[in-house]
Amino acid sequence: MADGLTIMNVDGGRSHIVSEDGDTPTIILRRCANVHLRGLRIGHDPTRAPRHSCGAPALWMEDCTNVLVDGCDLYGSGTEGIYALGVKGLEVRDTVIHDCSIGIATLAACTGI
Repeated sequence: MADGLTIMNVDGGRSHIVSEDGDTPTIILRRCANVHLRGLRIGHDPTRAPRHSCGAPALWMEDCTNVLVDGCDLYGSGTEGIYALGVKGLEVRDTVIHDCSIGIATLAACTGI
């Protein structure tokens, strides 16, 4: 299990993490603990994947513990901003989720949300 992962922008803006493949989540976290995502823009490239044509979320989490998403911008053209399965302890704060085809999040078998 990966423990203590932090991905963040250090200059006060937002670093952009973008996928050109609309059928793959932009970020996938599996079996991780104590993950912090801060000050990021995460999504699918709308020029490669037209709005609402993607089949994947911006952020996929599976069997993770203690995940913080803080000050981020999660966007479509994907299905949803966050897909979480079996996550224990998820906090999302000061984050905007927009332009997704299904909704903002799917939370399945999660606790401590």
